[in-house]
Amino acid sequence: RTPLSFGAGGGSATPVIYNNSTYRGQIEVFANARGSLTVVNVVSMEDYVKGVVPNELPPGSFPELEALKAQAVAARTYAIKNIGQFASEGFDLLPTTRSQVYFGFNSEKPLSSRAVDETKGIVATYQGEPIAAYYTSTCGGRTEDGGNILNDNAHYLRGRECSVEGQGEFTPFTIRSERDVADIRSELNAGLVREVALLAVFNFPLGSDRLNDDWLNGSVS
Repeated sequence: RTPLSFGAGGGSATPVIYNNSTYRGQIEVFANARGSLTVVNVVSMEDYVKGVVPNELPPGSFPELEALKAQAVAARTYAIKNIGQFASEGFDLLPTTRSQVYFGFNSEKPLSSRAVDETKGIVATYQGEPIAAYYTSTCGGRTEDGGNILNDNAHYLRGRECSVEGQGEFTPFTIRSERDVADIRSELNAGLVREVALLAVFNFPLGSDRLNDDWLNGSVS
């Protein structure tokens, strides 16, 4: 069970390759209790955050430096708050959405790395402790007070309206279509409306302009 470490020997400036992906720091491999191998990327905090930010907030879709800085602080704070979460397994965090999405060196982008460098060492705290810096890709128009969700009664997380998905995004709108509106009364068929609509969009010959229960329950021609 003694870990084996692999690295290029040049520190974080010389990445190591694993599974056709490149990572800063070292790769550590050891046998686990399940009879398989655990592979861990041993990396500094700042290099870890550089491999998280472009995957949680891609600069290509949201190229705003200040937003990326906020993401960098959130990612760094989350990591510090959860160091040792999987200590019994021999590592700190998972590279998935269960912790934070981390793809290492080959996912780094210049703008997100700049955001990490310009916020180096900065974390969000409450009463001297790192906060539970949870974040999500969508808010549904409004976030919830942390005290209503988290066990540690996080009063520092206050619910607020999201500007992108706020009230202005929910104004009434009209959809026009040449097809007749579906006439579905059976609850069993309600979930099929979207599937049939997708078929229609891709010009699949449905054989009916009027989507109804009789047609969905009929024999397949």
